[in-house]
Amino acid sequence: MFKIVGLLLVVCGCTAMGLSAGNEMERRIRELRELLKLLEILEGEIGYANAALAEAFRHGARRMAEPFSGFLEHMAEHMDEFRGDTLGEIFMRHVQEDLKGTALCRKDLDALTGFGEQLGYLDVKMQLAAIGLYKEQLTHEYARAREDCRKNSKLYRCLGLMGGLFLALIFF
Repeated sequence: MFKIVGLLLVVCGCTAMGLSAGNEMERRIRELRELLKLLEILEGEIGYANAALAEAFRHGARRMAEPFSGFLEHMAEHMDEFRGDTLGEIFMRHVQEDLKGTALCRKDLDALTGFGEQLGYLDVKMQLAAIGLYKEQLTHEYARAREDCRKNSKLYRCLGLMGGLFLALIFF
């Protein structure tokens, strides 16, 4: 009796691992889509509303979901304090603190940090160009992530189940 329960737990655990891996890929896609939305908001605030960066971040925070709303709000607060940090340093700090629990991979976070470094040294025209460039890079990454998810999420789910069944057969 205990052996059967143990085998069922192994199968369920492995299946859950496969489901978790597939869900993590889908979560990354949702977060990349949110980043694209964030760029659209920043582009509108800077380009059309002529808002300063801190104000653009604050307005964007009101229209974004967590964790990006908290990220933008903390960015705006930090910029208003005038501690002498560059925007790149502020961006790096808040990417590490506020976005560490996301499904974004290291490459995504590094690209976001690089975007923040470019954004701080430029005038409005160049800020809009930096937003456009990062949006283009992010669009390509989003398309690649969607394709990877389409190919691999079902694979991960099936491998989790099959791996659990395989282990159950070995232990039985």
